[in-house]
Amino acid sequence: MSFFELITEKFVHQGKEPARNYRTRIGKLQGWISVFINSFLFFIKLIIGFLVGSVSVLADAVHTLSDVLSSGVVIWGFHESEKPADEE
Repeated sequence: MSFFELITEKFVHQGKEPARNYRTRIGKLQGWISVFINSFLFFIKLIIGFLVGSVSVLADAVHTLSDVLSSGVVIWGFHESEKPADEE
């Protein structure tokens, strides 16, 4: 069993709800996991970059921060997709 399957089984229960809701919860879970892991990596790279004075490591930290923002957009997208359709 993969890491993702273990996490999904523990935190996302399918039950009798529609598959769409299940997929949305999985998407949000993956988004939050990505936010936490990339935030951790960002701070580690930022600290190391300042400690050793490496511009390239600092640049990589900023790139990792952009991954955090991208994951935030994914979470927002899944949140918005849960809303009912408008009248148009």
